Amino acid sequence: MPFISASAITPYNMIRELPLIGGLVDPILAYSPFNVWDSEHETRVGTTTTFLDYNNVGTAYDLANPAASNQPTYNASSFDFNSLPSFTFDGSSDYVINNVSNYRNSDNSGMFISVYKKLSGNLMMTLTVGAETTNRYFGYNSINSNSFRTSAAMDAGTFSFRGTENVDNTNPQLVTYAGTGSEYKMWIGDSEQSIVIIQGNNDGAKWLDSTNDYGNLAIGARVSPTISYSNIEWCFSGYFPYVDDATTLEIIAILKTKYAI
Repeated sequence: MPFISASAITPYNMIRELPLIGGLVDPILAYSPFNVWDSEHETRVGTTTTFLDYNNVGTAYDLANPAASNQPTYNASSFDFNSLPSFTFDGSSDYVINNVSNYRNSDNSGMFISVYKKLSGNLMMTLTVGAETTNRYFGYNSINSNSFRTSAAMDAGTFSFRGTENVDNTNPQLVTYAGTGSEYKMWIGDSEQSIVIIQGNNDGAKWLDSTNDYGNLAIGARVSPTISYSNIEWCFSGYFPYVDDATTLEIIAILKTKYAI
């Protein structure tokens, strides 16, 4: 009989402990994301697209395009993401946003996870936190030295770090980065990265609690105070508590299977 790892079945055991509401429960909710959006929880009414935050533990922040010219393009079935829906952001005007005051400004740790594909350019604005009146931001992501890099500017200073693995930008990506409270971590797919510090120190000291004036959440762009756009095909973004590496890999495994990455 083949060996089956207990860690591989843990997420599915946890699903059975959750109540069924109108059908199957998304297994990602077993990990209590603070906020989570995907290409299936959405509404499109005329020129307004809204990504519905379907977390089950905290305040929901739905994200919508502020004007018709900012509306991303809906793809009913994506070849790149296991025939699931996706949205394309054009890199010049498309984004969705919610003006959130002091977003999770007591968090000294956490984890951001996104599933996307780069179409052009080097900016990967999969989920950003910004301040529209000051130069404060979190989740300014780019491809740097052929690897994934994330940066933040906050009252307590800046941090910027990248992984060491060359990112194949012709294929869909699953990227995770975290602050544990004592260090920064990153995974490309399920491959943990060696952290290269660009600014700051690898001490995990700077996180969302390091700024009190964050004023928005966005996908497809960073709004802080000017707007930087990304040309990406997007399927999923979430902000989770960081528990440990094993839990992180369980979440990654669910997403890898769902989107066939």
